[in-house]
Amino acid sequence: MKNLDGSLSAMIGDGATQVVGLGVMAFKGGKEIYSYFGGRRHINPDKKMTRTTLLRAASVSKMFTVFSIMQLVEQGKINLHDDASKYLGFELRNPNFPHAPITLEMLACHTSSLRDGEDYTLPPQNFSATEPGKFFRYCNLNYGILGTIIERVTGERFDIYQQNHILKQLEISGGYVVSNFDAKTFNRLGTIYRTNAAQIDDYKFRPRSNLSRYKIGTNATIFAPQGGLRLSFEDLGKTLQMLMNRGEYKGRATCSTLKRRCA
Repeated sequence: MKNLDGSLSAMIGDGATQVVGLGVMAFKGGKEIYSYFGGRRHINPDKKMTRTTLLRAASVSKMFTVFSIMQLVEQGKINLHDDASKYLGFELRNPNFPHAPITLEMLACHTSSLRDGEDYTLPPQNFSATEPGKFFRYCNLNYGILGTIIERVTGERFDIYQQNHILKQLEISGGYVVSNFDAKTFNRLGTIYRTNAAQIDDYKFRPRSNLSRYKIGTNATIFAPQGGLRLSFEDLGKTLQMLMNRGEYKGRATCSTLKRRCA
């Protein structure tokens, strides 16, 4: 493992092909067998990268949205093969194929025929010329719609629902809305960089936001179900253990549907 430590350490630095900081965890047989954390979570030299550093998980967040979708399937509140329009309060249709329903499964699998535009408006405005269900095309808005469906079915704001029904069960202390973090959690937040420039979460102070006017079920994309979850390496390790244990974490069934589908 010392050779691996050295190889990872060489990836950290200020060079054009290096990164500010990184972390690695490896599991075998359901248990952590290796970890390495080096460099910084911010260009500030006092902010070291550790296993509890919170980073924006980007599209790994989509997995957590699906966890909630599958919980609701398990509870009989939604069906993956249903027309998504049934839950949205508007008809979701590709205008090129007005009679072809777009299902929840299509949204989750990126076969809905939706395309990302300059913003995430609902009802959506951008569609491909391919019939829904026939072709894979990656689209973040699919998950904004799934987040909105979660809100409309449960009556809870997306970030709060995720906190209560997914993150707490996995003992994850992160979340989607940085302004909701307490001081201790906020101080573990790391910055994402691209080509030596801060891309996101480069905060000097804890931000504030007022979500009191947000109407649940209108457009959950503001909480970024597609990519806005902040969590740590340790949190990802807990999630991996849950997946390897077929939907259970510390004996608790986070999503029994996962267990049935993996059996």
